[in-house]
Amino acid sequence: MLELSLFIGYFSLIFLIIFKCRFFRELPFSSIFVTGIYILKLLGGIAVLWVYSHYYSDRLSSDILKYFDDGKAIFHAFQTGAYSDYFKMITGINETDPKLMKYYENTNFWFKDFNYNLYNDNRTIIRFNAIALIFSHGSIMIHTLFISFLSFIGGVSIFKVFYPFFKAKRIELLFAVFLVPSVVFWTSGVLKEGLLMFGLGIFILSIYRLSNKLFNLRTMALLAVGSFILFIVKFYVLVALLPGVVIFFWLKKSKQFALTKFLIVHLIFAIIIAINPVEKYNLIEIITQKQHDFINMVEAAGNVNSYYQIPYLEPTVWSILKNIPTAIINSLLRPFPHDLHSLIMIPPFFENIGLLGLFILIFGFRNKLLENFLPYFYFSVSFLLILLSLVGLTTPVIGALVRYKVPALPFLFILIFYFLDTHKLFKKLQKK
Repeated sequence: MLELSLFIGYFSLIFLIIFKCRFFRELPFSSIFVTGIYILKLLGGIAVLWVYSHYYSDRLSSDILKYFDDGKAIFHAFQTGAYSDYFKMITGINETDPKLMKYYENTNFWFKDFNYNLYNDNRTIIRFNAIALIFSHGSIMIHTLFISFLSFIGGVSIFKVFYPFFKAKRIELLFAVFLVPSVVFWTSGVLKEGLLMFGLGIFILSIYRLSNKLFNLRTMALLAVGSFILFIVKFYVLVALLPGVVIFFWLKKSKQFALTKFLIVHLIFAIIIAINPVEKYNLIEIITQKQHDFINMVEAAGNVNSYYQIPYLEPTVWSILKNIPTAIINSLLRPFPHDLHSLIMIPPFFENIGLLGLFILIFGFRNKLLENFLPYFYFSVSFLLILLSLVGLTTPVIGALVRYKVPALPFLFILIFYFLDTHKLFKKLQKK
């Protein structure tokens, strides 16, 4: 009964925030409608929780429950009044203190077998759970309520950045950002993707504000928070954004020779990666080793239905480059019909069919690329190509592939709906 009361109380607070906060009231929809979109995300989070609670018989194999349980182990310090220990583990300040091992020993995923000299992002979602437990009374449903709202804030931020170009197509933009099934599902549960969507949204909103010369404390705080969250949740997403950010600011200054600038920026980034100025973080070796470790892990587990073979990488620039086209195709279009070995593969399969259908429609009902959209177009294309390449190069499991490509999907559908003349399409359908 207490958990239900807390859930209703926190939901009512979120409802009030949506109605009263200017950030949400600036949207071109009524507050009731905006709340309805959030409720859809919350339902998506509940669906993820149901799947991970019933589809996985072992809590250690359930990405939601295993990090929730580890969060409880960290939260035990708070429960027992060891606030100093709790603070150290939550902030990372002096987190290697030997006396903290009594908490770490009760976790299963605080330590990673493979870190590649990067930040251990398992700890981010564990820490989220450990903090949320202060308010949730141990109810994972309340954690779902919190993270779905954070993800919703990220989505609203992305919507605001692109809305000036979609005033006549606000429903299409709404679908691209909030209603793509994979995005609703994977970014609404107590997973890293929920926090990732929050960080991604406010990072992009801060870049947009900076490009419009809004150099104030709020903008810099958004940039700092967004960058920090991306760094501690999925570092490779932050890396995938950087070339696009450079192109965005360059084209904002001058839109001439846009394609040339796009190619120059990516060539410079490729050269920097090839030269590898920071030996400790050799991105080519990290990508290669990450792929090898993933393949070895899957082969050791055996009988993984969604496993598929990908080209085995060598730690060279050429090996990465020549396999990028295959990686992008896999990221965009899998699961293929012959990959449908389980029910969980069917929704993303039909989502891909819908995606291909929209691509085909563009050839018959196409809008022109206007000059003022060039910075946004090339930013989105850059992010899409890099993220889809990284995911496709390193992920030999379709279930993981579908999940890891989710941050790219809003931008992919935004571009599709930008170029698709839906007004002309609907007029043609009405005549028929």
